[in-house]
Amino acid sequence: MAIAAPILCVVENDDEGGQLRNALAALNISNPVRCIVGATDAMAELDGAAQRREPAPVLVFLNLAAPEANRLAAWFEAHPEDRPSGLIAMTGFHDMRPIMEAYHLGVTSFLQWPLKTGDVHNALITNSALKLEPSEGAVEIRPAIGK
Repeated sequence: MAIAAPILCVVENDDEGGQLRNALAALNISNPVRCIVGATDAMAELDGAAQRREPAPVLVFLNLAAPEANRLAAWFEAHPEDRPSGLIAMTGFHDMRPIMEAYHLGVTSFLQWPLKTGDVHNALITNSALKLEPSEGAVEIRPAIGK
């Protein structure tokens, strides 16, 4: 059986990464999860993975407060072959401007901090670009057919 495509979490700090890992574990998601603080390091990781011919993430969770967050969303626009099927932004902003900018850069869904497992689940099941597939007692996130 093929290894599931990874999930990339781009966060502002390690505590946020832990919250997201806990929510995905509670949902029994089997995809490997990598959390990186800051978009600059995430872009370097994505470039390195592409050079090593590793699979691109199927899903990216992006905290809009992470350093250079909008730059990462724009990076996906410039690298369509590495664009994830799902790009979910996380925000604590009350100002709608960053949210609208993120939508224009391809974000498909939003979550509010602090994260709730039910909200993460809803963001996953309502994302038409993603398919949640039962796999060996867990759930694997895959691209929807034709996406």
